Amino acid sequence: MTTTAAVGGIQQDIFSYKGPEETSRNSHAEPVRTNEVLESDHPGALYCHVSLSGKSRVSDTLVSYANHLTAKNRSKHTVSGFILDVSQLAEFLPNMLLAQISTRDLEAFFDCIAHGIGNNKKASAATLYRKHTALKNYFRWLHKSGIIEADPSSTLAFTKKDPPLPSILDSQEAARFIEASKEVPLDHIAALLLLGAGLKRSEVLALTVHDIDVSNPVHPTVRIEGSHAVQSRTLTLAVEFRESYLLYLKLVHHDVLPVSTVWSGNPADLAIRAGETPPRVFPINERLLNYLLEKIALRSLITKVVSCQILRDSYAVHLIQSGEDIESVIEKLGLSKDERNASIRRKYTRLSKLLT
Repeated sequence: MTTTAAVGGIQQDIFSYKGPEETSRNSHAEPVRTNEVLESDHPGALYCHVSLSGKSRVSDTLVSYANHLTAKNRSKHTVSGFILDVSQLAEFLPNMLLAQISTRDLEAFFDCIAHGIGNNKKASAATLYRKHTALKNYFRWLHKSGIIEADPSSTLAFTKKDPPLPSILDSQEAARFIEASKEVPLDHIAALLLLGAGLKRSEVLALTVHDIDVSNPVHPTVRIEGSHAVQSRTLTLAVEFRESYLLYLKLVHHDVLPVSTVWSGNPADLAIRAGETPPRVFPINERLLNYLLEKIALRSLITKVVSCQILRDSYAVHLIQSGEDIESVIEKLGLSKDERNASIRRKYTRLSKLLT
């Protein structure tokens, strides 16, 4: 089984599954025509190989399913993760035809991985939930494509337990953290973006000098460009951000500042040629960013573990405690407002009550 190849453009041999029965099976079965596509108006028909049917096995469908996920603009991480999960089901049911798979078979599969039976490693609740999501998506695709008549996963139930609540910073600790960060401009602007605006670690590290606008002295802003519309947003930063950011640019990115005039704070006025990629605000990696936060925590005498996620959680809870609506907070975090983030709503609501 191969699942480590580049996922962006799925080729015929990528994610190919070689089950123990493949050699003997292929000698009697019609070979899979992996380059043929159904021409149908059925919503799930696109990217289904002509030869797939209820008499196919799970292992026969991996390339088609990977192509389907890619065509749906799923991320590389999602595609590789879902294919791994479906491949595990293929190993569990190597000889069973798609039309024969029942809800009871899927329950037996989850029971094995939940308890570490056989060659399966005992899975965590989060892993079980991801596999449940992957298989629900997989069988829904098979059903909508007309490959199987009934979806055996439609009645498959899974209740995800909420993880333990994180130990976030209370308001006094947050104030100490921001104060301690002022010793170094880099530390200060990082703290204000993470704890003061709730950005994710990946969002902070991806920022360029074109994403931050400090032309308004009392309303500096940061623009986040996400892969989905809901993740793209513009947030107002603390007034104190501007002074530290200007000093930081002079120390680290002085080459992009205008030479002949005083910079207005507008990123459009930076000395960056047309077509030239603007430099990242933080030319550091994840490890150095985590180290930076640990040092600020030590200076502020905070004994809790401080991470980018802890600061993001703290930001959200402090907003709720100040009276902001939970849906507004979710929007500022760049999260969708549907049921996928129900557990996040519960987490922030519970934390805000505990710290009251």
